[in-house]
This record gives sequence, C-alpha cells and structure tokens, in this order.
Amino acid sequence: MRIPLISKTTQIDINFLRRSFKESAKIYNEIVSSAHSKTLEELYTDEFKPKNTKSCITTVKSLFSGKPVEAKLNEMMLTGLSFKKNHRLKFSLIINKINELGYKSFGILVNKTKTNKFLPGRMESYQNEEFAGVQIRLLQAAIEYAKRYSIKSMPLTSLLPALKFHTMMGFRPIRTFDFEIRNQQDFKKAIEKCYYKISDGELYLRDIIPIISKTNGKYYLDVNRTIYCSMMKYNEKTAKTKGLKALKIYDRDPLSMVVMNLQGREFNKWLERIKGFEMIPDNGFSDPKFGIYEKFIRRWFSIIFG
Repeated sequence: MRIPLISKTTQIDINFLRRSFKESAKIYNEIVSSAHSKTLEELYTDEFKPKNTKSCITTVKSLFSGKPVEAKLNEMMLTGLSFKKNHRLKFSLIINKINELGYKSFGILVNKTKTNKFLPGRMESYQNEEFAGVQIRLLQAAIEYAKRYSIKSMPLTSLLPALKFHTMMGFRPIRTFDFEIRNQQDFKKAIEKCYYKISDGELYLRDIIPIISKTNGKYYLDVNRTIYCSMMKYNEKTAKTKGLKALKIYDRDPLSMVVMNLQGREFNKWLERIKGFEMIPDNGFSDPKFGIYEKFIRRWFSIIFG
C-alpha cells in the first residue's frame, strides 16, 4: 500500500500523519526483509570453509563449477605511518598469485580517549561473470579488522544501484528528519525535492515512496529512507524489465546517494557468521618499514586526507 500524496484539505490532520508514519514503517520493513543473498548463505557453509583460518586464505565461488576457489587476502597501507595511529588500508583478493578479483579500501580513525571510528572508502570487484562472493569476502575482512579496533558501527554512502547488495549485507539506511510536515503543501514540496534528487528521465513522481519519521511529537519526511525505498522498488522493476540480475554501478550526483550503516544486530550477525572463516592472522599485520622520503610523503598525505 502506498501513502497518499494528496489529501482533501490543505491541513494534514494528526490521524493522517499517524497512519502515514505506521504505513512508512511497514513499507520500509517489507523492503528490507525482501533482500536476501543466496551467495552469502552459501559462502558460510562447510563446503566453503577455508582449510586454514587466520592465514589470509579464503574462498570464493566459481560460477562455472559452483565449487569453492581459494583466494588470498593481500593488505596494503595507503596512508599513515603506523597501525596504532590513523591510517587507510586496501585489502585485495588475489587468485593464481597475480589475478586480482577485487579490492576494498577504508580507514581507521584511532582515538585513544574515545571510540575508534571506521572511515568508509571504496569497493570494487572484477570478473563478476566468473566468480561470486568477492565483495562479501572483502566486507568480511573489513569487519574482522574493525573488530580488532573495537569498532561496532560501519557507515557507508551507497550508490543507488548498489542499495540491494548493501541491504543483503546488513547495512540499513539511517533515519533522517529533513522536512517537517505541518500541512499538505509541506508534504507536496518535500516529495518533489526527493524526486528531483533522483530523477533520471525514466523515474516518475509516482515512483516516489514517501517515508515519514517522527521525533519529539513532530512528523517529518525522511529523505534518506524515502530515496532508499523509492530506489529499491524502482531498481527491482528496472532489473526485471531489462532482464538483469543486478544494475550496473555508475557514478551519480552525490546528493542522490543513500547514507547507510552496519551496526547492532546486523553487525553481531556478521561476528557470529565469520567464526571459523577468519582470514586475518591473530597478530594482525606488522607496521610497514618506510624510508625518510616515504615517511615524509605519507605524513603529508595523512595531514591533508586524514
């Protein structure tokens, strides 16, 4: 059921807002629960368990044979001088010693007095017609690494075609309180602003699914979750129409991206899931050895880019 965009009166009565708020929660929960990954479930079975855990060796799935293929996790420090201070990393999955299947970059903000923070970066995979589970294993490696720093929340900003993948991995769009809904005109303007953020010439105003949030007794249009729910439905429809399993990832206006987070119950699911499948050694990684010139360059990059 869709939330009506037009009411009979200019003012929106409280009962309408209450119904809209409840309906928003229902729509959101249905969309989230509809995203499942068979590959995620399959990778954490005995068949795909690596022979040696905590040895940087893992498995991905061959789409030709359906069988596990061993892959090695490589680590590289991009910026920073020590793992004990702020730094950025790049994890790569390699098969046959030189064949890179994909990579994930991210950062760690080390805070001695407060909670350490996970800084999102970028993730890509190649040869997707040959192998499945590459990005899942890279995410696992990042979660293992975050756990070492007692990090329990992993944010990211998702491109719209990637929303389903991140949802299947346990990421959820954050709740926002963007436009207070006091009357019908407020509602109409807020919906139109969401539409112009994500319209690509094929998406129509009727495709917008307004999601209402509430705080301190006031009702708001939640732009982040409105874009999320609208694009999840739109992407599903587009993929079916074009006969695609997934939409191609491409760069778009950053204003149309969705802010997501992996935390709480979904983060704890990952901690349970990866037991017996760990890649990173118990002693972690050793601080790299740098010359004077490289130390200067890395220090300069660290100051500028954090």
